[in-house]
Amino acid sequence: MNDHERQPLAERSILALCINNEDARKKALSEGLTSDHFHHNGPIFQAVEDLFREGSRIDPATVAGHISPGDFPDLDTHEQVETIAVQTPDPSGWNSWVKILRRAYASRLASDASLLISGMDSPEDQRSVLDSVSEAMRDALCGPSGAVDAKTACSAFVAKMRDIQASGKSPGIPTGIADLDEKTGGMRPGELWVTMGPTSTGKTVLMTQIGLNICTSGH
Repeated sequence: MNDHERQPLAERSILALCINNEDARKKALSEGLTSDHFHHNGPIFQAVEDLFREGSRIDPATVAGHISPGDFPDLDTHEQVETIAVQTPDPSGWNSWVKILRRAYASRLASDASLLISGMDSPEDQRSVLDSVSEAMRDALCGPSGAVDAKTACSAFVAKMRDIQASGKSPGIPTGIADLDEKTGGMRPGELWVTMGPTSTGKTVLMTQIGLNICTSGH
């Protein structure tokens, strides 16, 4: 089966997990899933997301009650939600279902863009649509990257270090050398400290002193 044929099952499986499990709801949102990824059941996912963000109770009845009657004009909303909620999909299929939804959504975006561009005469307008759709498809396929620029990351790091300094605590293991600890915050797991200098300038003595201070402080 292709993604189009597998999408209904993928939608129902993810929705069933999200309706019944808080961890699944958190995972879906952290991975950037939106109602647009659910071609057949978008209103159900939107209801789950809205209720979750509000901190409200989530069960088939509350989800169905949150959905506008016009979203499923030919179906009984409560029956539709209940039919999905009673399913017990294996959580191990999560990643494959998400990939199906992502690819199917990106395919729909590409198809819609193709129809839109075919009716345009201006190359500038066509390029504008292509740029917008390319970005939307990237988000649909990859989800949020969570990346931040260097300036933002450095600012956040400095602010965190200042907060720690103001509290009088060290984020790492103190070296016992006040000026060094003030500038570095101490030694933390996962870090590699490199001491460099010409011969006979005190490198070994410095590291021996730090090691002794760490050992005698109980670390």
